[in-house]
Amino acid sequence: MSFIDNIYSKLILAVLLFAGLIGFASALNFVAPTLANNSYTNVNWLYVNTTPTANENVSALTNVTFQLYYSNGTLKNNSNGTSLFINFTGLADGNYSYNATFYNATASNSTVTRVAVVDTTNPLISYGTVLGIAFVNNTYVNSSNVTANVTASDLNLANVSINLYNATGLVNSTTYSASSGTAYIISYVGLADANYTINSTATDLASNTNSTKSMTFIVDTTKPARTSVSPTPANNSYTNSNWFLINLTVTDINFANVTYGLYNATGLLNLTNTVSTSLNFTSLADGNYTFNDTAYDLAGNSNSSETRTVVIDRTIPLISFLNTTNTNNSFTNLSNIFINLTATDINFANVTFAIYNSTGLVNATNRTTTSINFTGLSDTNYTFNATIYDLAGNTNSTGTYNVTVLHTLPVVSTQTPTPTQTSIDVTWTNTQNTTSSISYGTSSSSLTLGTITTGTLGVTHDLVLPSLQCGTTYYYAINDCNQAGSCVVSGTYTEATSPCGGGVLITGSSGSSGSTTSTATPTPTVTASTTPTTTPTSTSGTGSSSSGTSGSTSTLKPTDTNSKITAKVSGSTTTINYQYTLQQDVNAGDTIGVEFTGLSCADYNAGLISFSTKPDSVTCGSVIANFIAQTAMTKGQVFKVDVTVKKALNSTAITQLEGSKLTLTAATPSMTPVAEQASAPSSSSTVTWIIIIVIVLGIIGFVVFRKKK
Repeated sequence: MSFIDNIYSKLILAVLLFAGLIGFASALNFVAPTLANNSYTNVNWLYVNTTPTANENVSALTNVTFQLYYSNGTLKNNSNGTSLFINFTGLADGNYSYNATFYNATASNSTVTRVAVVDTTNPLISYGTVLGIAFVNNTYVNSSNVTANVTASDLNLANVSINLYNATGLVNSTTYSASSGTAYIISYVGLADANYTINSTATDLASNTNSTKSMTFIVDTTKPARTSVSPTPANNSYTNSNWFLINLTVTDINFANVTYGLYNATGLLNLTNTVSTSLNFTSLADGNYTFNDTAYDLAGNSNSSETRTVVIDRTIPLISFLNTTNTNNSFTNLSNIFINLTATDINFANVTFAIYNSTGLVNATNRTTTSINFTGLSDTNYTFNATIYDLAGNTNSTGTYNVTVLHTLPVVSTQTPTPTQTSIDVTWTNTQNTTSSISYGTSSSSLTLGTITTGTLGVTHDLVLPSLQCGTTYYYAINDCNQAGSCVVSGTYTEATSPCGGGVLITGSSGSSGSTTSTATPTPTVTASTTPTTTPTSTSGTGSSSSGTSGSTSTLKPTDTNSKITAKVSGSTTTINYQYTLQQDVNAGDTIGVEFTGLSCADYNAGLISFSTKPDSVTCGSVIANFIAQTAMTKGQVFKVDVTVKKALNSTAITQLEGSKLTLTAATPSMTPVAEQASAPSSSSTVTWIIIIVIVLGIIGFVVFRKKK
């Protein structure tokens, strides 16, 4: 029934009622359970009960007529009988009017006409939105002020009640007088975070009701608590991996998810929503990246991280020594080592310079510059290197260089000259390994005769000043250069060559006459060889004196230390120095023979063997050099000879030199010898000397006389 029909039926009923009141006074009354006028009922029947007034005689009742009308005045039911009540059943929802008339023999009396509304339909009721969101069960809201709306519809709607509960009970109950189709809005202000339940009930005038189901909503105004934890990269950090992991701790009773964002220079690279609190970004190229994350709860509260920057750098830095760095395996005469590098990396961090000596680390320095000068270094060997680091932890190192510091100068600690008639052998020792040379001359201010150089590096050196004059004083200076290039010239030294004479290098007084042959095995000293321990032997013979008497027997008496042979191999040349200390006197004219076991006459004949003093003769087998004494020599004087072989001798030949021998053969007199008898000098010899003296004095007198004249 429409609203217009409802109004129309009520007007019809009112007219009928008014007409009845005017026409006659009621003698019949409605009694319970008859509905009151304008009542609503939620059943589909109307029970009408009447009773006559007190002055009516019920026994005289002849008829009771009940009439029921639709709202438009159309008669729906007209019932006659003697019963004072009736039940109109099976009524559809709508507005009805009804009355009753009492008849007896004399008169009729009618009730007033009443209106009743049959309404068996429950109201319609539903939720609208909560904070603009469709209100469904278990809705989450992130505000403490919650507005809910309820819509109810019914032709005869009476009221709407809205009730709010939390865990402890009823929080609020509000009832609105209602009209159909109206949205009923209620605002709850200042709700604490909690779970709430809301329901609504619509009631119409017929007492029909309808309730919404209870809906739960959760007030959650607290944003999630989130914290970045290891191994999440720090802001402006660097990594040498092609991935990085974001790791979080998130606390929220209504946690929903985390959104992770990764960006590079071109924009968004990856956006991931997940309930996981960690995410690994993998397979990333070298470059700069930014990332962040946002944690959400079910109420829409969120908490975001800062946007962080991370640099992926997997490129190894480049590093190398520049040529201003001390070179590898070099020496320096400074007390410092300078290291200079070229280092290349877009994310360069620092360089670690390290220097070591034989005991370990001397110094390690980290710096952001690419050079360093290690100063105050003592003389020793050092190794050093450098390692470059970039901000991502990539490293690269130089090789290890070796440098020896020699800033102190070499000093000649000892020097020993050994002269011959034609050379001076200078042996000296330094405080450092050096290469050396000797400049020499006959004047201390002019060492210009020559310079002899040894290319051999060592502490001990031996150089021979060659082609000198016998019996002459020479001056020489030693120039030592260490491995760092520092050179020192020693003070000037002086040494004289041996006096001039025959094959014997040191002469002495005349010895006794006679013929003596002696053979001795000297004790040589051979470079890289041991000293032999052979026992020297001696033999004797007979000879004659100038007076023709028998000659006396003389025996050489060498000892194990009375002779020395030194052999030196330098390149393709071998130098042999032979030295013998006489154990007895040697007469003028005697022959000293030196046998060099291990040397070949074939080499001598080929010109490959030469002597510092030319022998009077050379006998082959082994090479035996024979020297005739021009003057007498006394016991204790030294006989020397130097031999140069223009080829390198092998170890076997050098070892054979240990067997070299010296022989002494007395001169043969021109007179008839007398065995084993010595004689005094002859008178003819005296006369000869007198004649020589007279001649000399005569010449001097003649010269003086000429000058005076």
